[in-house]
Amino acid sequence: MRNIELKAHVDSARAAWILYELTPLADRGPMTSVHEDIFFACPNGRLKLRIFSDNHEGELIFYQRADVSVPKVSEYVITPTSRPDLLCETLTRAYGQAGKVKKRRTLLTLGVSSKSKLSCLKVRLPNRGR
Repeated sequence: MRNIELKAHVDSARAAWILYELTPLADRGPMTSVHEDIFFACPNGRLKLRIFSDNHEGELIFYQRADVSVPKVSEYVITPTSRPDLLCETLTRAYGQAGKVKKRRTLLTLGVSSKSKLSCLKVRLPNRGR
């Protein structure tokens, strides 16, 4: 799969305003996600295991993207898992962990016109009180 990623850092007040303005336009969301991303050494891209706090299920995500601060294309593959604990142990033994990040995010998906090359726009916002 492919998406175009644009990241921006905003404070809590600005994030609340963006959420307020975009929610009526969203096709899906807002959805809050609390999860931990565990990164593994990977020579030809990035490999992370995402473990969701609410149901302890997970996703193994492999992606490739440039390390630049402008909008960038990201190619990715997501494989769901019901046993992220066992998968984490296997990947850690095979590749070694490169880092961990705990996140709480709000996600909105907005439809984009069919004339656009984008199929949708996903907006991730930091949650207040982080």
